[in-house]
Amino acid sequence: SLAEHAEVEGEEEEEEEYDPGLAVAMARAVLAASKRNDPEGVLSVCGVAVSCDSPYATQRKAYLGLARLLHPDKLGGRFAGAKEAFQALVRAFETLTAPPVQDAGGGRGKGKTPKPLARSNENCFRTRVRCPRCEGVWGTPDSGLQPYEYSFLMQGLRSYTCCGCLFSFGVMSAHHHCPLCQARIDYHPSEFHNQKLCGSCDGVFGFKLYPVGPRIEAALREEVLSRQKARQQARQAQATRLARRAEPVLTEDQRGRQAERLFVLGLTDACPRCGFAPDKASPADGDDKERAAHLRGCTDAAAQAKWRRRQAKKAAPLEARAEAAAADEEVQNAAAWALLGSTAQSAWLLTDKQLDAACGERGVCTGGGREEKLARLAAAQAGEAGASAHMSAESAPANLHAMSVPQLRAVCAAHGLVPPDGAGSEELISLLESRHDAHAALEGGGLEAGGQARLLGGGGDGNEAEEDEDEEYAGGEAEGADEDEDSS
Repeated sequence: SLAEHAEVEGEEEEEEEYDPGLAVAMARAVLAASKRNDPEGVLSVCGVAVSCDSPYATQRKAYLGLARLLHPDKLGGRFAGAKEAFQALVRAFETLTAPPVQDAGGGRGKGKTPKPLARSNENCFRTRVRCPRCEGVWGTPDSGLQPYEYSFLMQGLRSYTCCGCLFSFGVMSAHHHCPLCQARIDYHPSEFHNQKLCGSCDGVFGFKLYPVGPRIEAALREEVLSRQKARQQARQAQATRLARRAEPVLTEDQRGRQAERLFVLGLTDACPRCGFAPDKASPADGDDKERAAHLRGCTDAAAQAKWRRRQAKKAAPLEARAEAAAADEEVQNAAAWALLGSTAQSAWLLTDKQLDAACGERGVCTGGGREEKLARLAAAQAGEAGASAHMSAESAPANLHAMSVPQLRAVCAAHGLVPPDGAGSEELISLLESRHDAHAALEGGGLEAGGQARLLGGGGDGNEAEEDEDEEYAGGEAEGADEDEDSS
C-alpha cells in the first residue's frame, strides 16, 4: 500500500527523463537520513531545506520529486534498497505533515489532548465495505466518491447511500470485511487508528488513512456542524411532541385486544393470534362476521406459536436495522463533537448518551439533568483553561428564536451562563446574544473558533495555491482507488 500512496499523488501521465545514477544516490541519502531518525533531512536530500514549519506545498513538492526517483517500480532493478528507501520517504512525509496536537480548551491551559489523526499507513489497507441491505461493495471507482470518503465513513463522520439499492447507512450499520481473508468482521470507529486482529485468519492489519487538505477539511467541518445542529433540533422537537401526546401506555393484553378489534373491522389482513387471512373473494358484507367467528374459534396453540415465531423472525431484521441506525447516529454525534474540538461550548449538540460519556471522560459527575451536566462540564473546562467560555460561530445555535426554553437553558449552561429561574425565551436569547457581542468586541469583531482538532493529514495555511493542490491531490487519489480495492 505504500507504493500505491505515491502512485496516486498526481503523477504525470508522461514520464520524465529518468537518471538511474541520480536515483541511486538519492536513495542512499534518504536511507542515511532515515537511520538518523531525521525526517527533515530525508525530504531535504535534493538540496532544498524542508522542515515541519515549511509550507505544505514545499513539503509536498519535495516528496513528489523524490517519489518519482525512488519508486520501486523504477529503481527496484537497479538498487537493492529501493523499497526500504521509498518507505522511509513516505514515513518522513507523513511525519512532517502530521497536524500539531491541540488541547481541548482551544489552546488555552491544560485541556485534554485530542488524539492526532495523522499517522503512518504501514500495514494498513482500504478494507472492503458492503451495503447492509444488498451486500453491494461500497466506494467502487464508478461510484463517483473520492478515496478520502473512506476515511470519513470509517471515522463515523458521514453516512452514505448505496448506489445499488439507495439504502442509506453509516459505519455501524455497514458490513466490514478483513482485507486478508475477506471474512466479515466487527468494527467500531475507535479502532480506525489501531491495528486489528482478524478472528478468522489471525491476520493483523490497519485501516488506511487518506489525508485531505485544509479546504476539504473546512468544508467537512461546516457540513458536520450544520447536520448536528439540525439533528439536535429534530431530537428536541420529537421529545416535545411525545410530551404533548401523553398517551397512556397500553398493557400487552390491551394491545392484543386492540389488534383483534382492528382485524374484525377489516383494518388488518391477518388474525393477530394465528395469522389466518380471510378469503378476499368472500362478500364484503359477511367479512366482519367471518372474522369475528374466526376469533371465537381461534384456540389452536400450535398455530398461534408458529405465527408468533414467524412474526418475530420477520421483525428481527427491522429491529436490527433500527438499532444499527441508532448506533450510527450516536457514533456520528461523538465523531462530530471530536472534530469540532470537544469543547464544552458545543456540548449542547451531544445526545444524552454522549453527554454522559463526555462527563465521565473528564471526571465530571453525571448525576442530575442535562442542564446541570452541561454546567459542570463548562465549569471543568473553564478551570482547566483558566478562562471563561465564549460563544463562537461553531458553538452558537443556527436560530435561537426557533429553540425551546429547555434548549436555550442548555445552551446557556454550556457557555457557563446561569440564567435566572423562570426566565423566558426572550430573556435567555438576550443573555446569549450579550455573551456573543462581548466576545466579538474582545476579539476585534471576529469570532474565535478555538479548540478545533485537525482532521486528516495534510496541512498548510490554506492559501489559494495550496487549495489548487488539494484538488490535484484528490484527483490523483481517485486514480488509485481501484488498486486499493484490489489490494484489499
